[in-house]
Amino acid sequence: VNTIWWFVWVLINRRNKIVVAASPTFLGGMLVGALCVYLSMLLSVPYYMNSAMCGARIWLLTIGTTLLMGSMLAKTWDVSLQNVYQV
Repeated sequence: VNTIWWFVWVLINRRNKIVVAASPTFLGGMLVGALCVYLSMLLSVPYYMNSAMCGARIWLLTIGTTLLMGSMLAKTWDVSLQNVYQV
């Protein structure tokens, strides 16, 4: 629930100077990735586990981690390019 609240906050304040400096696109990618990881952890809690839930848990964890780490890597790359071409 907290991740969804932060995602809505970023969407509402995406024109704010501080949020623009933090790249709202990358922030959104990180928050969606974190939400996928949280959902995969919730799927591992129930007593009743079938093969579909097990597969969904693995896929959500993989996609969430990829989105989370990929967004951080892309943001770092973007900041490094801005520093290289700074006049």
